[in-house]
Amino acid sequence: MLTSIAGYGAGPAGFGANTASNPSVVKQYCNGSKIPPEAGKTVWYQVPPGTNEGNVPVPIFNLTAGATVDEGNNWINISWGPLSLITPTTETNPTTETMLGNYSLAAGSPAINYITPANSGTTYTVAPADDFFGNARKTNNAVDAGAVEFAAIGGGGGGASASLAPTTRNFGTVARGSLLGPVQIFTLTNTGTTTLTGITQATLGGANPTEFTIIRLVSTCGPAVGGQLLGQTTLAPGASCVVSVQFRPLTSQTTGLKNATVSVTDAAGTQTSTLAGTANP
Repeated sequence: MLTSIAGYGAGPAGFGANTASNPSVVKQYCNGSKIPPEAGKTVWYQVPPGTNEGNVPVPIFNLTAGATVDEGNNWINISWGPLSLITPTTETNPTTETMLGNYSLAAGSPAINYITPANSGTTYTVAPADDFFGNARKTNNAVDAGAVEFAAIGGGGGGASASLAPTTRNFGTVARGSLLGPVQIFTLTNTGTTTLTGITQATLGGANPTEFTIIRLVSTCGPAVGGQLLGQTTLAPGASCVVSVQFRPLTSQTTGLKNATVSVTDAAGTQTSTLAGTANP
């Protein structure tokens, strides 16, 4: 909430009326408050007013503050906190980090269909016909409060969606123990109308995941860790990143057909392609 509702009127929508309800956005963003919203009531990274910078936690920058007062002659203390684009609770595991700052409405938000001709009149009339991403707002005779219509985000009828292509790939026949097995490229594309966030590194699964290897050095989906040089955790609409997979059947395993899957998880869900290859003696 940005301000008090006092003096702004009451009731749904009407021009000038505020609400004290939680708007329930997809993901809040913390760029300096003393306690990150995802930490709940737990005090994280807190630097109380008047704390010497030499004490723990030590800020990542030096700040020299001069004593000052406000208009009521009250002393003003300065405090600051985390500056991060990802959730601090998962920052220690970059492969599962969650991007912050998605102010699209989550399912069940009271801001969905908040403004209608019946309860707001002029406010509905002057509301833009399209939302921030260019999606139509008035298709159901109502407008959501905020810049993004719920129907324009993942799970609401469009917006956040992605595909992993090709959906299946056969790597052919390879001798067990070979270090030069065939490599196939899989492309993750943002097929939606909003920025795709929360992209993680690809993972292998299925019946025989140990027979395949993700070549991190030449992959770009997910954060740049674990040997991956270039990382993409967000994709603009139409943009893509790649995952490189190699078939390297192990000498410790049996010969014959091997099957596995390669998957990438992001804000649109999990996209999966199937892998196949034959291991020879």
